Order: sequence, then C-alpha cells, then structure tokens
Amino acid sequence: MSTPCEYTLAEKPCIDALVDMDYTWLPPSQNDRARDGQNQVILRDELIQAVQRINDVSEEVARGVYHELLAVTDNEQWTSILRGNYSRTVPGEDTKKTIIIIDLLHPENNTYTVTNQLYVKSQHPRKPDVVVYVNGIPLVVIEAKSPLSFKDKTGEAFDQIKQYEQDIPRLFYSNAFNIITDGVSLLFGATGASSEFWGAWRDPWPMKESDFQTSFDKGLYCLLEPSSLMDILAHFIVFEIDKTDNKIVKKICRYQQYRAVNKIVERVTEGKHRKGLIWHTQGSGKSLTMVFATLKLKNHLTIQTSALTSPNIMVLTDRKALDTQISDTFTACKLPNPKPIESIKELRQMVHSNTTGLTLISTIHKFAGSKTPVENSAECLARVAMVMPRSFILSSRS
Repeated sequence: MSTPCEYTLAEKPCIDALVDMDYTWLPPSQNDRARDGQNQVILRDELIQAVQRINDVSEEVARGVYHELLAVTDNEQWTSILRGNYSRTVPGEDTKKTIIIIDLLHPENNTYTVTNQLYVKSQHPRKPDVVVYVNGIPLVVIEAKSPLSFKDKTGEAFDQIKQYEQDIPRLFYSNAFNIITDGVSLLFGATGASSEFWGAWRDPWPMKESDFQTSFDKGLYCLLEPSSLMDILAHFIVFEIDKTDNKIVKKICRYQQYRAVNKIVERVTEGKHRKGLIWHTQGSGKSLTMVFATLKLKNHLTIQTSALTSPNIMVLTDRKALDTQISDTFTACKLPNPKPIESIKELRQMVHSNTTGLTLISTIHKFAGSKTPVENSAECLARVAMVMPRSFILSSRS
C-alpha cells in the first residue's frame, strides 16, 4: 500500500499515463465488485464480455470459460492460453472450439483496465499499488515507491514484489511481468525473477528518445502501450529449463532484443533487404535474441502475412561452444525440434524433403569441409543461402 507521497509521485502518474494510452481506470472502491470476492483477481464480467465479443459465443459458454480459467494455476500454462492455445466444447459444434482470451492480432478488440489498491484476501492479505488488466486478466503488477534506489537491487520495492508473489500467488498465475517505479525511473522483470535480472527499457524504438520527457514515461509506454504489450506477451516471453536444478525459469526480452527481432521481422515481411547485421556486446543475450526471432518468425501472432507461412529457419554460429549453447537454449525454451545439421549434403536433403517449419542449427565451418572455424565465413554463408533461397538464415558470431 502506497504512502501519500508514493501515491502522488508514482502511483497516480502511472494511472494517468495509462489512461492517456486508452486504459480505463477502475477505482479502488469498485474493484471488489468487479471480482467474485476479494480472494479472486480476475475481473469476471469484463472477461465474460470479452470472450463473448471476440469469439461470438453465448454468455453461457463465456461463463464456462471463466470458471475453467479460475482453475489454472501455472504461469507457463496461462501464457500458452493467452497465446491462443485453449479450446473447449461449445454447444452445437462437433469438435472443440478454439477460444481466444486476448486478441493479439487486433489489440483494439481488447479492453484495457488499470486499477489501484487491489485488496487480495489470503492468509496474509496484500494490496498491490497498481494492477494492469487486459480483458479482465491481470497481466502486470506495478509497485510504486519513492524514493527508489536503482543501484541497490535489494531494496524495498523488489522485496514487496517478492512478498506479493509469495502471499497472493493467484495474482501472478496469469502475470506477464512486473514493474517498479518512483515516478521518474522504471525497472521491469519477469514473474519470479530475482532483482539482478530486472532492467530499464532504454531504447524506445520505434519511437524516438525525444518523444518522452522522462525514462518513466518511456518505459511505461514501451512496455504497456497496447500493441507493444501484445507483442511482448505473444513473442518475447520464454520458459527455460535450468539444468542445474531442473527448475523452469521465466525470461522476458531486454529492449535491445525486442528492437533487433522486430527489425529482422520487418525486413523479412517487407522483402526490401535480404540481410542485416546486429551487434551484440558480451553477455547481452545473443542466444535469446535468436530464440525470440525464431519464435516471432514462426508464430507471428501479432502479424498476418503470407511471408511468414511455415518458414524454415537456419541458425549458424562460428564456434562449437556457441552452437551447443544456442542449441541447448532452443531446447530448454521448448522451441519445436531444433535439428543439428552436419553438412551441405544433409542440409540439401532436409530442404528438399518438402518439410516446412524446420529449425536447423549448425556451425558455419561444417559447410567449408573444415574441422576448425574458417576466416571466410561469408563464403560459407553464401553457400548455405544458395541451398535455402526461400528460408531465413540467422548467423551468430562470437
């Protein structure tokens, strides 16, 4: 719960900025009635009406969807459902009908709501500062603190988010990510992420830095403007299996990965450029950039274009260690069946097998007949491109 100072400096500016982005403000005095009691977090009627409107189904079916969703307690399963992987029996239809909970392709078809001081009843009741909803589903929790030290990632705001996740877990079943802010600066992190993995959204691409007065305005817009939020939800969240303890770790893109992937997709869909270069610093997430790029090229849930129909994607690296790292990352993030390729001959066989939707991974020197990395990787890349003229080739160099 915010202090008067925190409300004035951080909480209210969040609400005002979101209202300017066409969110509807639900006052604290009304958010109890919008739910099935204080121990629930979904805005019942908002969800039911959205399901009816988007799917053209009866209120009875929409209420059935609502009650089924109340039973989903896994964040990865929720993410899959929100990406369109949900179906149920509908009266009058022989097969199960896919039910869209959030219209990722048409953001304008959704309802966007922000509420504050949402009291959630539990053994240890909590009242988060700001909660962002889409079609009645809570997607983002914002903790407003003043002042906020961004150098010390062990501060009160981080502790508060972790406390919420522990004490009122139902608010985070469907959560995409969380935000902390003091009304001037802003950091975001994936559900369950420790504070060391939180960061700022520094580049407002495709907007310009001059379009925003503060990093707070920039971060809030880049993360929560409806079309951006839909894109992040659809393509820039992955669940990776950590081999050390066999736990699933949720990861969200950084600003540079979001920018790079969308520029790749733009070039592919526009067809104006056949190649491009992305420069990464060490530790900036090359492997995940390729994962996010593959995820968006394959699924493209926010884009409707024939240019991305069942694409074949080739991922090339110039080091065996990097090849293993990327292959492991693809597998851990559950991207479908990454296939290692050993030679041009095998590549030709795969491409000419009339199979679509391939994800092929290899080191570039395998196509030069060498056991060590070659200097003229451009020549090798050209040879691969001749074999895969209608496919997308992502090449990573150390």
